[in-house]
Amino acid sequence: MNKILKNIIMIFTLLCVIFVIVFCVELFLLNRDSEDTSKPALSNNDAEDSSDDPLGEDDPFGFDDLFSDPGDSGNLTGPGAAPPINATRQSFLLSQDAELIFYVDMELFGIEELGSGWYFPYLADGNAGLEVNFTFIQPQAGIAALADNFLYNYLDGEETIIQGEQAIGRSPVRGVFVTGENAGETYSAWLRSLSDFGSETLALVVRINYETDAQRDIIYSILDTMYINTQTDDPENGDDD
Repeated sequence: MNKILKNIIMIFTLLCVIFVIVFCVELFLLNRDSEDTSKPALSNNDAEDSSDDPLGEDDPFGFDDLFSDPGDSGNLTGPGAAPPINATRQSFLLSQDAELIFYVDMELFGIEELGSGWYFPYLADGNAGLEVNFTFIQPQAGIAALADNFLYNYLDGEETIIQGEQAIGRSPVRGVFVTGENAGETYSAWLRSLSDFGSETLALVVRINYETDAQRDIIYSILDTMYINTQTDDPENGDDD
């Protein structure tokens, strides 16, 4: 076999090898494309839904089942949830024209006057209660800065978790929600600016503390009844702020 023939055979063999490699690569790519098209595409809405849990990994205290928008709750009757049996109507003035209405079973809770509000201690065993009060807002800092530091004295340096604006229980009233735990006791608060009632420096505070799920559920039965009533409202229909 002469040298020219050898070169021809070598070139032909090399071309065959290249053809086989290209064919295998094309076949692999076709198979991969076929597998991709068989899987449902993830829409933008699906991606948003998968990360739209406002609690997510920042919910170590198990609040998932307690938060919902007022329209999602099936037990709302009128401005707030139906009050517990034997509950007493409480009225907390927010301004000359507005008041926070809620209902408390005074057989289960006491009442203590604070400087500018009330504290309703749970009368059974353990530490638990509900506070309704005012606090000052630094005009330049706003409600976010207030929420960041509000529970500092209650938590003794433990972590504060801010969840953003939430319904107070399942009521129509909303506020910036902050929570934390200290020595087995949970402290939570909702902070609502009163700027829409003419006060740029005051916020409504609804704060709770409890040690057990049973205490928590009883306190939430009060929170669920809250609504804001104004003088222009019908007495049976509060402001669904």
